[in-house]
Amino acid sequence: MKITNNEIDAKKRDEIVEFVIDIFDRIGIQTPSNFQKIAEYIYWDVYYTGDWDNWDDVDVAFGFKRWIENQAT
Repeated sequence: MKITNNEIDAKKRDEIVEFVIDIFDRIGIQTPSNFQKIAEYIYWDVYYTGDWDNWDDVDVAFGFKRWIENQAT
């Protein structure tokens, strides 16, 4: 079975979303109403700044940190 780029991207996005949910659980806050926008920002942050073939939860945490910093500007 051949895997297309869309399937791979969807799988990675789902994995990133799981890590983002874990971040909220660890810091003890409810999922915010703008969760999808946060997850999308982090997805593209990992895509553009991380190693897309070898990323992990640390890349997602840095993406979340950058999202927070971006909100302060």
